[in-house]
Amino acid sequence: MIESNDLTSAAVVVATAGTAVQITSTHTELRHGVYVKALIGNTGMLYVGNVSGDVTSANGIELDGGEGLWIPTRDLADLWFDVGTNGDAARVLYG
Repeated sequence: MIESNDLTSAAVVVATAGTAVQITSTHTELRHGVYVKALIGNTGMLYVGNVSGDVTSANGIELDGGEGLWIPTRDLADLWFDVGTNGDAARVLYG
């Protein structure tokens, strides 16, 4: 069972479409993975992947506004985010 104090939430905002960002570049060990949700107000697609600094529409998982995805990763630094529209964002829950 996942305890609520095992989880952390964060916002990921991609200021410039085409420039992938991470939640953190520091190795952050996870026990439960990451839940990602594209903000419902996004005007473009959110792309999530583990292609170091180069996640794009060609190789990332696409999430439209309001869509979510659980990713069973063990390291938060493995995830990269990009968007189709400047300033679009996601919320993440991880632990």
